[in-house]
Amino acid sequence: MAIVTEKRIRYFCRYVLNQVESDIGFVDVGSGGDLKHPWKHLPSDRLKICDFEPTRSDEGKLPLCISNETGTAPFFVASDERASSFHKPVSDFVHRFGFDSMLIVKEVKVACTSLDQHLAGHYEAVDALDINVEGHDYQVLQGASALLEVGNLKLIKVEFELVPVWVGQGYFSDIDAFLRTRDFRLVHLQIDNARPSKVSHLHYDGEPIWGKALYVPDLIRYRAHLSKLKEIGISPAREELMKAVAIYIAAESPGLAYDAIDQAEMLEIIVAGEGEDFRERINHVFRWAKAESRFDNLMFLVKALCRRFLP
Repeated sequence: MAIVTEKRIRYFCRYVLNQVESDIGFVDVGSGGDLKHPWKHLPSDRLKICDFEPTRSDEGKLPLCISNETGTAPFFVASDERASSFHKPVSDFVHRFGFDSMLIVKEVKVACTSLDQHLAGHYEAVDALDINVEGHDYQVLQGASALLEVGNLKLIKVEFELVPVWVGQGYFSDIDAFLRTRDFRLVHLQIDNARPSKVSHLHYDGEPIWGKALYVPDLIRYRAHLSKLKEIGISPAREELMKAVAIYIAAESPGLAYDAIDQAEMLEIIVAGEGEDFRERINHVFRWAKAESRFDNLMFLVKALCRRFLP
């Protein structure tokens, strides 16, 4: 992300969230380190974070892991802790791509719960969900059926696999079908490729292995939700809109922010003048995005040529 546009995104998100009293409820399953995209663009003091990290535990208690069932289970810690999982890695995959960092170094016992159970009674306080659990993402979603059904989720970021990476994993097709049947639609797809070890010296794109996807509620569901909140009062409906717009701009998805504003106008939650002001501010945020993107691409090519031809 180019520096000017990124700064404008952060400023816009702060501006919008200053107009609401409640913070953004963010559930981070598989958290590790600093906040990543798109959450890093949101003001950290306006995020109410509930996170889970199985390699971290409170003294005297088993690490808490999110799954689709409760009880205890083995958890496999990898050489690179970021590759630790409920699932053992597929040996053929590890060998083919030389991902020795995925090899298991120890096994620990963890306590399991589901998001539905852990968040019971607080579904409506959750605005955003990030799932990154190394092959267990589908199971986490299965354990969040009630949250998905009755909650106020505005954005879901979920990791997926396209090839057998973990024993017993879900696939992108499982995750996509599960969310679509619950009225969430795919709005962004990032696919990561890797080259098999035996041809890693050759320059080509490699093979698609995994990635991350963003989902949002479809427009019918979102409109119904705003309409229901309006029956309670204009204030909660406006707060819902403001948080949605901030989240979508943080995700660099101005089209989604425009959609939310359009729905709010049709339901008379905001007046036309307010909607136009928001659109102008969004236009300002992304005014230099195209030029910055072209400049970044040019600099990438220049660096690549220098590495190729200069000693």
